Amino acid sequence: MKIEVNSTFYLSGVERGKLLALPHSSQSTEELNIEHPRFISSSKRADRMGNTFLDFSIKDRREACISVSYITERSSVPDVRGLSFLQESKYVKFKNMPALEGEDKLREALVLVKTRMRYDADQSVKSASASIEKGYGVCVNFAHVFIGVMRRNGIPARVAVGVPYGNHEAAHAWCQIKYEGKWIEVDPTAGIFGDILPYALWGIGEDESDVRSKVIGINPKIKEIHHVRLLK
Repeated sequence: MKIEVNSTFYLSGVERGKLLALPHSSQSTEELNIEHPRFISSSKRADRMGNTFLDFSIKDRREACISVSYITERSSVPDVRGLSFLQESKYVKFKNMPALEGEDKLREALVLVKTRMRYDADQSVKSASASIEKGYGVCVNFAHVFIGVMRRNGIPARVAVGVPYGNHEAAHAWCQIKYEGKWIEVDPTAGIFGDILPYALWGIGEDESDVRSKVIGINPKIKEIHHVRLLK
């Protein structure tokens, strides 16, 4: 599955930061192009998960934009050395995570999350425990809850971040779980799963704390526009 990605980040009030906007290091990538004005300096930095962040600084905190384009061929992400993705993490605790009783735990967990959670772009919390207790959130909250249920029931699970095909003004979070011996992708917000979903993958992590862009400045703001197209 080949995917063409064009992303633009409009920055204001930003002095420096790190963007998760580049393909995960496990993905085959062609024609990677990063463009920005000369008053922005940037470098790429990889972390323990294989995520590649774009570290940058902006002279005089001018308004600016950073554009990233590439073609990627999606593939499964292998195990990360030293991490089982079975333990509690910063935003994923086992409190309020129910036990699954059926044989098909994947579908049972999807139904549970869709039943217990409603999407609300104006209401977001960080932790899986608070999300399922309050019953609302955005995509990363759905992902945290699903990951919590999976780990609570002995199934390795990690968060994934990137952009689905189509036109979007924000990144999206979904999950990867090790099910029946292989890593597959699950989008609990949409209620779908497959070996690989048609999404451009930027990063994976134990939870959102591993896959979050960060900017520093005076009232820093980022506006994102993403165009993702599936290629034949």
